[in-house]
Amino acid sequence: MSAFQNYTVVMARMASPIPASMAFTKAAVLPLALSTAGSALFQKDQLGLRYPTLTTQRESDNKKDVLLVWGGASSVGCNAIQLATAAGYEVVTTCSAKNFDLVRRLGAKATFDYASETAVDDIVGFCDGRTVAGALAMGSADSSLSCADVLGRCEGNRFISIATFPAPKDKDAGMPTALWTMGWWWASMTKKCWTYGIRRKFVWGSTLEGNEVGKIIWEDYLPQALATGRHIVAPDAHVVGTGLEHIQDAIDLVHKGVSAKKYVVNLE
Repeated sequence: MSAFQNYTVVMARMASPIPASMAFTKAAVLPLALSTAGSALFQKDQLGLRYPTLTTQRESDNKKDVLLVWGGASSVGCNAIQLATAAGYEVVTTCSAKNFDLVRRLGAKATFDYASETAVDDIVGFCDGRTVAGALAMGSADSSLSCADVLGRCEGNRFISIATFPAPKDKDAGMPTALWTMGWWWASMTKKCWTYGIRRKFVWGSTLEGNEVGKIIWEDYLPQALATGRHIVAPDAHVVGTGLEHIQDAIDLVHKGVSAKKYVVNLE
């Protein structure tokens, strides 16, 4: 796959210049996370939302549709909040309480602690009387199930775009536990989706290269959005080291768990 080559060829519609003041180690946070968020929000086979705009016209709307982003402090979540806000939606999101300020700075209108026993009820209360545009689920296997519980009690688009694959909380649990977790999740989601009339689909960050969304995000939106500070690179990049020998160090850090941070290895 030539993952560690010094130079690479990319599609023009899948690339964006970065501001002169921005380090490449910071910009490295964007590509996969932004593409995954864009695919989930705007592709017609996913949530199919309106496209983001660089104007502020929609910010004056009296009552906007609501998008639920479960896992807003993740790298995909940080980009999804900003893209949805730029598209004229009001975002309600979940994250740890320590990351509330971060997601609000990115544009989230309401934040809830995903660990709270009342999170689903609180989100349903916030959405009462509003039209929900759907949900984007990230994090544990429980995230999509919680999104289903919310959408099942709200009016609007009952569709969940799922950005993370259900996996055991213990990453060293082994294949039998992984298969059991996947089976439990599949059965639980199938039951909820049938009960509430919800559609769901996994999203892959590379699919936008084959449709109009790639150009809309990377060519039409991002260059000016970065230049004007309208789109913020988030979460923060943490440089683990320089050189291929630090790849394993970064993987070990991810394995221990990460929140509102993106580990980067500099190859220069």
